Amino acid sequence: MGCYIGQVRAYEGVPLEQLAQGLCTKSYLCRVENGEREAGKLLTDALLQRLGKPVELFDRILDWDEYQQWLRRQRIWRHLSAGEVSLATAAMQAYQAADVLEHQFLQTAKLNLRALQGAAVEELRDLALAALLLTQPSRIDHGEPQLLSQNEGWLLLTYLELWEQLDGLEAVSGDYQKLLQLLCQRRYDARERVYLFPYVACHVIEVEFRQGHLAEALAICERALRELSQEKRLYAYGRLLEWKQRLFTALGRTEQEPQQLLHWLNVLQAQGPAQVKLLVPYMERGNVYCLNQVIQGRRKLLGLSQEDAADGICDVSTLSRIENRRSSLHKKVRKSLLRRVNMSGERYDYEVISDLYEDYILRSEIGRAVLAYDAFQAIPLWEKLAEHTKREKTNLQFLSMSKAMILECLPPQHPKYLLPDCEVKLLKGSLSYTLPLNLDEIGTWRSAILSTNELLILNGLARCYKTLGKLEKAQVIAAYARNCIGSADANPIYYEDLYVRLGLQLVSIWGDCGYYLESNNLARECLRVSLECQDSARLAMLCYNLAWNLEQQMKSVSAEVKTEMRRTALSYLQQAYAAALISNDTVGQAHIRVHCTEVYGIDMSLDSKF
Repeated sequence: MGCYIGQVRAYEGVPLEQLAQGLCTKSYLCRVENGEREAGKLLTDALLQRLGKPVELFDRILDWDEYQQWLRRQRIWRHLSAGEVSLATAAMQAYQAADVLEHQFLQTAKLNLRALQGAAVEELRDLALAALLLTQPSRIDHGEPQLLSQNEGWLLLTYLELWEQLDGLEAVSGDYQKLLQLLCQRRYDARERVYLFPYVACHVIEVEFRQGHLAEALAICERALRELSQEKRLYAYGRLLEWKQRLFTALGRTEQEPQQLLHWLNVLQAQGPAQVKLLVPYMERGNVYCLNQVIQGRRKLLGLSQEDAADGICDVSTLSRIENRRSSLHKKVRKSLLRRVNMSGERYDYEVISDLYEDYILRSEIGRAVLAYDAFQAIPLWEKLAEHTKREKTNLQFLSMSKAMILECLPPQHPKYLLPDCEVKLLKGSLSYTLPLNLDEIGTWRSAILSTNELLILNGLARCYKTLGKLEKAQVIAAYARNCIGSADANPIYYEDLYVRLGLQLVSIWGDCGYYLESNNLARECLRVSLECQDSARLAMLCYNLAWNLEQQMKSVSAEVKTEMRRTALSYLQQAYAAALISNDTVGQAHIRVHCTEVYGIDMSLDSKF
């Protein structure tokens, strides 16, 4: 990870001292980049975010103590999000901050706590500034370019919003515009910018609107909506739609699509969990695992005894202490044990591990091409990546898996188009790099912490077997993958996209099997998770599956019940269509329109009345 950070910093032309400022010493960061020191999760998160790179690309494998500290932070945030003031206070008092970023975390939590307790705006503004100054001795002054982590960005925006409440918009309009300009800098990956950009955009839109710059305001609004659709996120989406409709009216335009889309967005969001709106959002993104649990669970899954796992690495008593959370690991021992259980060996795991930053860029470009169903763009990128990637198990697994994903995107008439039975063979071979087990016996496999690649491969296999009509096999595979997420032995907190992706596969399989109650319950749970995490990627498919299940159930009910179910199914289809528009899912939009025409004889649109 340190090498990666150093390569990104050099690529972006960011001075070492500027990146380290307020977070750590220049010499410490130099040792991190050279691989001499391993930085903790909060520091690596902040460094990557200051460089404008998304942290959720990496799976975090934390040792026992750091994992417990991470759990304590999550507990504090859950209490705050639920409005549980007394529980949050107790959890904060028990939290032992060891460095400046942990102190900033506590200050941010205190700021939210005081807001829940009804503190005055002046007090909240001072708390926000104090928390920000812990790592940012100077704010965006004199037009100097700054580097902001996600939490620093939120604290700065909150400070400006509280200042605006006290002194009016004119007092902070220039600061809002500077912050927006900073987020628009080239180094910011859209996947990282999207968490803050839409909220800042809303303030700048208001500034431009008040100054009569309607065209400029609309351009900012449409860019923010476009980036949200591209990144499949819902941050401030409703506020931006309100602004777009207001700007249309001010410009004399008669379109009503923003208002119609806002209506269906509100219907969708009503299905999400009720949460307290915190003054400063806080999130530690990405998959997080406990190192001790990874080693123990995967060792048992692979059928290795402690003697086999420890052979040539450490003595058995050391491994036993590690698995029982009574011993920390030396870097070399940790790396060797992780590789023994067929992981990459890194504390910060990724789909492909490389010494070259360019390989990570290639990986991202391949992913975007696959999401756009553009195999012809993805193939040369894949070939370039395959040329010089290290020939290690996890890398070979990724290359094999991504090849299957790419070939599946080819037109069906293309000679290299991957048929489901051929894809099964390719994916099974890919899985065997790290899980050399008999897939036919997956129903007896132990639950363990699986890598992102392994889970995606299992998801692909379940989809292929479903397509081939082998529903029982598809169900067993999908259920195993999902059980690994929820397993008490594993106990990782998985990135919500992966959780919902695996859940959606099981929703579809259960629906095909006629298990409508189970399918609907899981679909609604996945909807709640997606909406809680502001993720729009699979909302359309979840709503479509709910409608499809109802359509199957309508075949065996009375006419009166059928009428009500038909109305509900059409409502879900309209929500699915709106979600497909929000996430710019053109394939989904076309599929829903065709379905509505064939099944109901209607033309689906946002203003359809059923």
